[in-house]
Amino acid sequence: MAQPQRSHVCSAFLGVALLSVAHAGLFERLTIETSGSFGLGETRFHIQHFSPGWACVTQSQLTASRLTQHRTKTSQLVEGTFPTAGAEVFQFRQEISRVDDRTVRYSAQFSHGKGIPTKQLALGIFLPVDLFVGVPLQLGDREWVGPEEPFKDTVLGEDLPSLVLPTPAGRLVFSGPVSIQIQDGRTFADKRHFRFRIYFSPRTGTVRQAKLAFGMRLEPYDEAHPKPQFGKEYPLVAGEDWQPLTHHVYTTPDSILDWSGMNRDPAGAHGPVIVRDGHFVLAGKPDEPLRFFGTNICDQANYQDKPGTDRLAAQLARLGHNTARLHHYDRHLVRKGKALAEGWDAAALDQLDYLFAALKRRGLYITIDLYTLRLVTAAEIDEVDHDVRLNEFKALVALSPSARANWREFSRRLLTHVNPYTGLAWKDDPALFSICLLNENNVPVVWNTSPATTKLYRERFAEWLQKQGRKAPASGMESSQPWAEFLIKTHQEMYRDCAAFIRSLGTKALFTDANNRANLPLALIRQELDYADSHAYFDHRKFLGQKWRLPYAFAQISPLATDQAVPHGVLSSRHFGLPFAVTEFNYVYPNHYRAVGGPLFGAYAALQDWDGIYRYAYSHQPKRIHQAESIFYLDNVGDPLNLLADRIALLLFRRRDVASASGALPFAYDERVLTVKHPLDRKAGRLSPDYCRAGFHTRIGLARPDSPMVQPARSRAVVTKLPLPKSDHWIADGDAVLQGLVDRGVLPAAQVDPAGHRYQSETGQLLLDTQRHRFAITTPRTECLVLQEDGTISGSAVQAEITGGLGVVCVAAMDGRAIAQSRRLLVFHLTDVQNTGVTFRNPEHTILTAWGTLPHLVRRGTARLRITFAEDLPTQVHELALDGSRRGSWPSQQAGSVLSMDARTVTPAGTRLLYEITRGE
Repeated sequence: MAQPQRSHVCSAFLGVALLSVAHAGLFERLTIETSGSFGLGETRFHIQHFSPGWACVTQSQLTASRLTQHRTKTSQLVEGTFPTAGAEVFQFRQEISRVDDRTVRYSAQFSHGKGIPTKQLALGIFLPVDLFVGVPLQLGDREWVGPEEPFKDTVLGEDLPSLVLPTPAGRLVFSGPVSIQIQDGRTFADKRHFRFRIYFSPRTGTVRQAKLAFGMRLEPYDEAHPKPQFGKEYPLVAGEDWQPLTHHVYTTPDSILDWSGMNRDPAGAHGPVIVRDGHFVLAGKPDEPLRFFGTNICDQANYQDKPGTDRLAAQLARLGHNTARLHHYDRHLVRKGKALAEGWDAAALDQLDYLFAALKRRGLYITIDLYTLRLVTAAEIDEVDHDVRLNEFKALVALSPSARANWREFSRRLLTHVNPYTGLAWKDDPALFSICLLNENNVPVVWNTSPATTKLYRERFAEWLQKQGRKAPASGMESSQPWAEFLIKTHQEMYRDCAAFIRSLGTKALFTDANNRANLPLALIRQELDYADSHAYFDHRKFLGQKWRLPYAFAQISPLATDQAVPHGVLSSRHFGLPFAVTEFNYVYPNHYRAVGGPLFGAYAALQDWDGIYRYAYSHQPKRIHQAESIFYLDNVGDPLNLLADRIALLLFRRRDVASASGALPFAYDERVLTVKHPLDRKAGRLSPDYCRAGFHTRIGLARPDSPMVQPARSRAVVTKLPLPKSDHWIADGDAVLQGLVDRGVLPAAQVDPAGHRYQSETGQLLLDTQRHRFAITTPRTECLVLQEDGTISGSAVQAEITGGLGVVCVAAMDGRAIAQSRRLLVFHLTDVQNTGVTFRNPEHTILTAWGTLPHLVRRGTARLRITFAEDLPTQVHELALDGSRRGSWPSQQAGSVLSMDARTVTPAGTRLLYEITRGE
């Protein structure tokens, strides 16, 4: 289960691809990006142009909109324009061609009629320091070895007959002559790389014509040229501070962890989900609040035999979930390589129908996307000559009649067929409460996915301008206001048409779309949805070499170390007046601090009064659902730490233990957000991080100037990037807007301290201190206390002295009473859980090279707890297994109504993360 190719997107088809790469020649091994930047493993190649002031434009910044690509089995040609830091633009051409199995030829040319002042023009080669320290490189007839300590002097080599660069794949031999420069990125802003530059000719001056050409040959290592040691390994194994932990994928029925009783009825028993006063409710119970807490069932995990499906549905109910998102299911409903009409897979649909029915019986409402990963063949799309999927298909649905017709036909087939296990068509089943039209669809982002879509959008833009009697911008078309308006209107038209079609089928499900990113122009799309949705990840992986293959890079920072951690960025995505859900969130393995994620996200989702949150993901594979396996990336079924953190989040959010804020601080927007300079730029279009931090205190979100939310009776103030009206109730957004709100008395200085990075909710229940790395949740039924460093932290009824590093302590009453009166309580003590043998390439654990295997290992930590009850009753503490079953009594001391106990993750007797307290028995 530790194979990186089993990613959440590529799990089914990457195996074949990676097998072919293993036996491929050099040309096939190169990963060539849209921009023409390329790589061999973790060694990356980008052309760099430096203006006279050393301002740099790197090839990787180029988008498909600037370039035309021509790829064959033996060559890749990229041509177009290459901007500089000034207004000047080069004409640019680059070709990488296959000579033989081991050899490629590289050539690139720059041209400009008058010439462009240039400090330096070169092909940059970026070598990871932690991989190449101590590795010898051959620079002509001399050797250069990557040093342990940073160096400041530049190493130069002029007209070298050859350059030999060892790589894990073999010796990469450059045939010269080449002129090079070597710098140590550790002495500059780039702390991770040795930086080579192969110079163009000419490389400096006023450049009218410049060129670079050389051969690259990948030679195997042999006795004369043995393979060097690339980097070090830092595996995590059992020892004094890490001990094996037994994971269970099923919860013991009727144990304190069996929360299936929260789902009292089958999904849909009280009619469809509707919207009332900006929130979800059931049509048959419109006065009863409804929140959704669930997970994503992905890819092949949607397709199991009936017993396995029943066990999955039962377990999700025992976890307390009342919803599930069926995700990445669509590519398995059409047989691979087949058109929709001939490839519809009835057997797969039957398995999906049974899953739908099993979830419904257990009280889980269902949300789906009508497009995620499905491959659409070239024969089905008129505008392209190749198979399409992912963002290219999303871009085509907006403008291509044939692509939209394909989307409609898939949707019609799925929604109108009758599920034999429910007796209802999906469109008629109230258990299907919501539909996302196309997952993570965002026309301003996906339009230039391929040369074909880039060409199509440019043509349609010209037609759009002509119909409106407007002229194209003289320059900077893709950063212009007309271009932004065109893309937003294109997305609006697509949504309106697609939503109208699905509604015409007769469904009462709620619709959403554009469910990623959070810049202001997208608000013009989301304002038309039935509800808004977004996605949020903390410490998501970054590819260092080939996509979906190890090694991966992670930040390994704590959510408590910054006040811009998730959920900070997504707090502003909600629209006042619409329900809001986050259908994907995760604090990603192997982050050592991810135990904080569940409490943090659940608490602030409740404070904001959101309507649904979904962990991404439960599993992508059936096997992982039914037996304990090692943790793999985003699959939480194998991660006991995230599973338990989610239980805390559920208590705070679905059980509503954390009170919602009554105050509001809306952010006003309208169509004028498109009139700013570079309106689609992520920085220009974002809400300030400072405004988002206000979400740690009160409700925040988007509202139009004519919304009731901007009135003084409904809001504390209004923040905006629009021109300010003559009203003290409005304040301009900016980097210091939060302190400005405090200074004006809009927010209380006693609770909001931007300089001290300390934020208390207006309810008084949440206290986040990112300067001291502390977080406290204090509610009548649940108290959760978090410290990153050793120390003592107190709530109301609970005090914890935490030692051994990060500790998350949560005490929750499980009998409906407050903690002080409770007779049955659940205690969590979370530190960190990793796989045995999880391996990193540096001691900071920021570069993952191996996922590891079973058994799980838990980090040693201690929490000395004092729980103060309202009365003195006989009390017992029970150690729990991860399935909720009792493993025996746990030592504690009682002094009157105060209970003391030492929670220890590791003792000579074993390991544990959970306890149950019973009183008065």
